[in-house]
Amino acid sequence: MTTFLLVRHATTDAVGHTLAGRRAGVSLNAAGRAQAVALGARLADARLAAVCSGPLERARETAEAIAAPHRLAVDVRDALTEIDFGAWTGRAWTG
Repeated sequence: MTTFLLVRHATTDAVGHTLAGRRAGVSLNAAGRAQAVALGARLADARLAAVCSGPLERARETAEAIAAPHRLAVDVRDALTEIDFGAWTGRAWTG
């Protein structure tokens, strides 16, 4: 039986502030990097055959932290990209 783990990227400065959508150049912040490394450590004993990621920086950074303990290369796939929010991309959340 094959098991898939679906992981959303770790946190960025945009989380809770703007709708990043498919905006490029949104990387993990310090907390997000720590989250990704912690998840990589948590999954270090898992038997992973592959790690795939969408093309956006934040997704690739998260996937790389998961793949590193397994010495796996991240398979970047355009089909795994973020949803396109169109004109809403980059807009601030208002409360």
